[in-house]
Amino acid sequence: MPGTSKNLAKPGHAQRTHNLDYGDSEIQNSLIHVPEVHDLGLTGEGVLVGMIDTGFDFRDRPVFEQLHVMAEHDFHWDDDTTANQDGDAMTQHNHGTTVLSIIGGFREGELIGPAYGASFALAKTEWVRESDLKVEEEHWIEAIEWLESLGADVVSSSLGYGTFVDAEDYSAEELDGNTAAITIAADIAAGKGVVVVNSAGNRDIYGTKINFPADGDSVIAVGAVDANGDLYSRSSMGPTADGRIKPDVVAMGQSVTALNPARDVEAYWTVTGTSASCPLVAGACALILQAHPDWGPMQVREALRQTADRATNPDNAFGWGLVDALRAVTYKSMSFDNLSVITLLDQQSEWIGIDIASQTGIADGSVALHIRMNGGDPFQVFPMSSLDDIRFSADVPLLAGELEVSFYIEAMDTLGVRHYGPLGAPTVLYQRESVIPEQPQIKNYPNPFNVQTTISFTIKERSAVKLSVYDLLGREVCILVNDILEPGVKQCNWDGRNASGKNLASGIYFLFFQQGNSTYCRKMILTR
Repeated sequence: MPGTSKNLAKPGHAQRTHNLDYGDSEIQNSLIHVPEVHDLGLTGEGVLVGMIDTGFDFRDRPVFEQLHVMAEHDFHWDDDTTANQDGDAMTQHNHGTTVLSIIGGFREGELIGPAYGASFALAKTEWVRESDLKVEEEHWIEAIEWLESLGADVVSSSLGYGTFVDAEDYSAEELDGNTAAITIAADIAAGKGVVVVNSAGNRDIYGTKINFPADGDSVIAVGAVDANGDLYSRSSMGPTADGRIKPDVVAMGQSVTALNPARDVEAYWTVTGTSASCPLVAGACALILQAHPDWGPMQVREALRQTADRATNPDNAFGWGLVDALRAVTYKSMSFDNLSVITLLDQQSEWIGIDIASQTGIADGSVALHIRMNGGDPFQVFPMSSLDDIRFSADVPLLAGELEVSFYIEAMDTLGVRHYGPLGAPTVLYQRESVIPEQPQIKNYPNPFNVQTTISFTIKERSAVKLSVYDLLGREVCILVNDILEPGVKQCNWDGRNASGKNLASGIYFLFFQQGNSTYCRKMILTR
């Protein structure tokens, strides 16, 4: 199904094709407007997410091929292996593996998690052989202390405790945010700068009531809805014992696409519960922190709450409502992302583009590019024109011969407040070299396309490049580029014609990029 894009200056959503193929996970992501944030270039990169769960079987699995695990620890066996080992039940790591795939998996056409670009630290604390033991709560506390010591920015926990088989239970009256040891630990972590996100529970402790540590006054408690936004029947509810509204927000928690943890085949299934909605919200928090690395836990929570769909009338079923990641990312600010510097092959100029999202809208004619060459030169100012709701661009003289090119972007919102990208500009500046990735990247937009698609690709070093289009039968229909090119990001267009200028039929075509001995391929869809 197609995704949606939000016009930030006006209510409502417009249809838009996104850059990634989410497969069956598009519903859970689109419901909280994650694809629009990914389109801005935000993936959680630079954010450390801590996971507390039953264990994690992530090695040598396609959906986790690009997962960056910084650290892992098993608090039961006191070692650094969080996948199953001797003494574990066969299903020990299943729950955690599933949850990890929801937030951090990446396999186009199957499953993409909101924070697939983040780094992760994994803590195994839950023991599935027994009903809840007191030691599991103790291990959870040790885990969040460990994660905080590693510098975790976000902690996602799809666990909760209240009753124990070997110790005195907590009472419903103790759901006050100040009594349970696990809740106190969660609030302490939040006080030290960790965004703590916890599932509200599945009505399995005190009837409909939320679980510990979801009662924490600094914990973001997450309830669950279905694909239509209706409350999942077992999503735990507030209020807390001291009368506070819980949960804080909700996300999709019914029939959520996730990795099937079985090893016999790489398969995907659906899971249900607040265990599934929690990692979606934690992923949204990672996206917010990538856009606003200076924000603390309370600012992240405020952004989530105040941009959710029930913010004006919160209740104890939905909290402040369904998360809107795009509005949360741009809450009280502008987001400057997805920077591109492209050499126009048919012109002696370069194209600089950036995505700007604003909660309050962008004032007409206010976006400007401030650019300087060779360090000490004064800034030259170029107006940037709007291509759509979020994309702004400017053409500047060819920069390839310059030794140093740096710049910043200025924009004003409709309230008259000026914003700058990058964070800290004009003291901190974008550097032209920084936008050229190490590995070649080939993109085309739009895709599918009808009249024309724009193709961009990167060259890290001077080399021979061939860019050609093939049909489904493997026939070369046209050559777009065949030349020796200088380093940089390049751009060309294809109008769906073959080498003879004849319009090709609707269908699937393949874009082949050859650089030296390396070949890369991208699928394009032409619709007439």
